[in-house]
Amino acid sequence: MTPERWQEVKKLLDQALQLKPVERCVFLDGACSSDHELRAEIASLLSEEECVRPKFLQCPPVLDNFNDNRDGERESEPGLSVGQVLDERFQLIRKLGEGGMGQVWLAEQTTPVRRTVAVKLIRAGMYDESVVKRFQAERQSLAIMDHPAIAKVFEAGTTAQGQPYFVMEYVPGLPISEYCDLKKLKIEERLELFIRASDGVQHAHQKAIIHRDLKPANILVVEVNGHPVPRIIDFGLARATVPQLGAQTLFTQVGQLVGTPGYMSPEQADPDVKDIDTRTDVYSLGAILYVLLAGSQPFDTKPGEKLPLDELLRRLREEDPPTPSTRVNSNRETSSATAEARGAEPTQLVKLLRGDLDWITMKALEKDRARRYGTPSELVADIHRYLRHEPVLARPAGVSYRIGKYARRHRVGVSVAAVVVLLLAGFSVLQAVQLRRITRERDRANLERDRANRITDILRDASPNKDAISMLERAVAIDPSYAPAWEHLGLRYYYDSAYADGGEQMLKRSDSAIERALALDPNLIDAAAQLALNRTVRGELISAYAGASDLVKRWPQNADGHFVLGYVLRYAGLLDEAARECDTALALDPGNYLRSCSWLFMELGQSQKATEFVRLDAGSEYAARQTAFILLRQGKLAEARQSIQKTSANPLMARDLIQFCLDPSQTVALEKAAQKAEAAALAGTDSEPRYGIGTVLAYCGVKDGAVRLLNSAIKQNYCAYNALQTDPSLAKLRGTAEFKELLSAAKECQNEFLEARSKASH
Repeated sequence: MTPERWQEVKKLLDQALQLKPVERCVFLDGACSSDHELRAEIASLLSEEECVRPKFLQCPPVLDNFNDNRDGERESEPGLSVGQVLDERFQLIRKLGEGGMGQVWLAEQTTPVRRTVAVKLIRAGMYDESVVKRFQAERQSLAIMDHPAIAKVFEAGTTAQGQPYFVMEYVPGLPISEYCDLKKLKIEERLELFIRASDGVQHAHQKAIIHRDLKPANILVVEVNGHPVPRIIDFGLARATVPQLGAQTLFTQVGQLVGTPGYMSPEQADPDVKDIDTRTDVYSLGAILYVLLAGSQPFDTKPGEKLPLDELLRRLREEDPPTPSTRVNSNRETSSATAEARGAEPTQLVKLLRGDLDWITMKALEKDRARRYGTPSELVADIHRYLRHEPVLARPAGVSYRIGKYARRHRVGVSVAAVVVLLLAGFSVLQAVQLRRITRERDRANLERDRANRITDILRDASPNKDAISMLERAVAIDPSYAPAWEHLGLRYYYDSAYADGGEQMLKRSDSAIERALALDPNLIDAAAQLALNRTVRGELISAYAGASDLVKRWPQNADGHFVLGYVLRYAGLLDEAARECDTALALDPGNYLRSCSWLFMELGQSQKATEFVRLDAGSEYAARQTAFILLRQGKLAEARQSIQKTSANPLMARDLIQFCLDPSQTVALEKAAQKAEAAALAGTDSEPRYGIGTVLAYCGVKDGAVRLLNSAIKQNYCAYNALQTDPSLAKLRGTAEFKELLSAAKECQNEFLEARSKASH
């Protein structure tokens, strides 16, 4: 295309862009008359992958690959032909492709070595200064990089007509997405390949080079000794991030659209953004990862449909795409093929993507680049954590997340024996929740070390015992403005309040520390969740409900909010509503709420579902305790005792209670064990253990103790109306006057909550 021809194209294109899409065809028919080549040129630039707004006309088009696969529609550049020899060494074999700024030819190098190479040239006539500089920048970019995942550049020169060109490694491979689908690589295999490609991008960034047009077509995969190896090509849109490259450093003209819309970052699509940095490549890597996982681009519509470019770019700047798991789950027409290409069933693929991989991908695709991974190496590090079953940094660590990861890595020996009362009460929920949080006290500190190294050292040394409190108190004394330290201190106070002397005072301290943390940082999800839990165990159900509802509203995709809301609803006796929230938490964070939710399903009378959850944790001490409790509710006392014998000793004499229940001659021993268990339950701040121990005493026939504990739980707003009606452990109490009073009190408790909730909602 000559400069004169380009001016003609630019003029008509400018006019066409002022029209509505439906009016453009009529305009082109009249403006181009019989010049079919001119009409085709403008039509191609109007397509969804070529131009976006009039500012695009400030220089010749640079959108990559707008002529890909159109060899038959455009004649070869003047002076270039099959068989032509460049610099007496590179014989052109065939044209491989043509993009906005040039052509790529397959060639044979004859001297000093014989090898097949790729030759890239600027299209004849496009000698606009910015295009030449861009080409020179690509040549320089490739020359200073040396990485197995980046195609090598061998040398550069000019044709007899003055066209700049460079010679690079020929990569006879497939785009990474096509290769993965063709080979039906599983998710882990795709991630390993993606990691190697991302390492190449990181190398480029270390050389102060941004690619700016990363997409599957620019990451080709070849097999070396039977193993797939990625090669990144086409740094034609690359930009230097520092001026050390000298006079050839390229800074893109403001307002010019550069890249491929399906993979470009929001800042690339915004003409007002002047400072494109390495995080734009992180976004593109996130889009590629999305394709490798879900089989489609983040903003793809229905199969066969494509968005107009201006709408695509608007969505890119303003909207968030669905998570990969949601995309697969919602595309019923393609989910089977997508899953098959990944060696899985659709439901298996959705379950595999939901959770960590969703979080990792969406962090890479953050609109706000400050919230994105800062570098490809950070993205790769999180993928490595996922592959090693470690907590990933992309996910806001929930109340059960980290210990779930630990349990997956160390299935044998994971024990939470600190409070074995969980066997016989819903206190198991609190124990599982809090022990998960305790394991994060060190981890969270590590993430904050740049801000407070001294506090980090203290938190890193904290362990799940009383000493942790004194160490955390030292931390907040060193830096009272450090919100995570206050958060951890509040969690520790709460954990100890459940079974230590002076529990009520510890709970108040927990409130104070948590409120201090939230005042410093309102976005601490764990702290907000803990505050709702504190209010729940204190019987302040309405304020707890309000806090949990706010959690769900603010962070709808965070499982913790749904779990805590379900926990509050369970206290209010609304078991069906609680189960829905628990199911939502499980869907958002599969496997990490199994322990906590199993108690709820037991109260619903769904022992089989509860057993299935416990079975997933087979081998742990918790599973043995929970299994014993399920068996107890089913009347299988001997089997329950067998299971509880696998656990460690506990302060509420759980093993003694079951053992003495088995032997009618042990009446005195049973009474003593019941008194100790009752005293321990009443000493705590939470009503849930009182209810749980009360049901066991009722099962064992210790009527008075059972009634006292159940009544105490209800008075503390444990509205167990539905559970009282269905719990088989209470069979010996039903029909008594005391039980009717308990049932009436529980119903009144539930009604008060429903009435207060209704008033609050209005």
